[in-house]
Amino acid sequence: MSHKTHQSTVEFPARWFRRVMRVNVVGALMAVCTGLLALQTASAQDLAGAKDHPAIKRFAGSVIVAYDKKRFDTVDVPTSTFARYNLTSKKREFASAATVAEGERTRIWYESAGDTTSVEVFRNYATELAAQGFTVLYDSSKDAKAGKWTGYLLPYGFGQSPFATSRSQFVMYSAPMASLRTLSAQRQQGGQTTCVHLTAVHWDKDAPT
Repeated sequence: MSHKTHQSTVEFPARWFRRVMRVNVVGALMAVCTGLLALQTASAQDLAGAKDHPAIKRFAGSVIVAYDKKRFDTVDVPTSTFARYNLTSKKREFASAATVAEGERTRIWYESAGDTTSVEVFRNYATELAAQGFTVLYDSSKDAKAGKWTGYLLPYGFGQSPFATSRSQFVMYSAPMASLRTLSAQRQQGGQTTCVHLTAVHWDKDAPT
C-alpha cells in the first residue's frame, strides 16, 4: 500500500443521514503500538477464532488482539466531528447525527509493533479504502477539533465493548488522544452497502497495562 494519499470529505443530503441503512457493517478498530505493549508474545499470533474481513487488508506485520462479530446488529457511523460522550446513554454524540447502519457487523482490533505510527496506519487504510471504491464520510485529519476530544475512547474500555481480547480493557481507553486518527467510509457494490469506521491510536512509550 502507498503511504501517501489525499481524501476529500463527501457530504450527503440530510435525508440520507436520517434513514437506517441495511448494510454489511465493518468496524475496524486499529490499535497501533510501540514498546513492550505491542505484541507481548514472542511469536505474534492472531486471537483464536479471529480473522480478517474480506473488505479490509491488514496492515503488514499487525496481529489481531480483539475480535467481535455479530450476524445482525446496529452501529453508528460518524459523519461529523465528535461532540461528547454521553455518560447516561453510554454512547458518543456528534455535531451531526451519525448514520445508523444495521446488518452484519465485524469489529477487529489490530496491533502493530515497532516504530509504526497511527498516522502511517491511517494513511495506509485511507489509500486502501479509496482503491477499493469506498467514499470517505468523515476524516478526522481534516478536523481542527480532533485530538482534543474527551471520552471518545470510553466505549472501548470498562466493559462497554464486548470484545474477545487478549488485552486489558484499559489499553484502548488510555491511549493518548493526540495520537487519535479516525475515519468513516462507505461503499455500494453489487447491491450491498459496506461501512467502515476506523480508529487508529499510538503509544510512544512502554505501558505495563
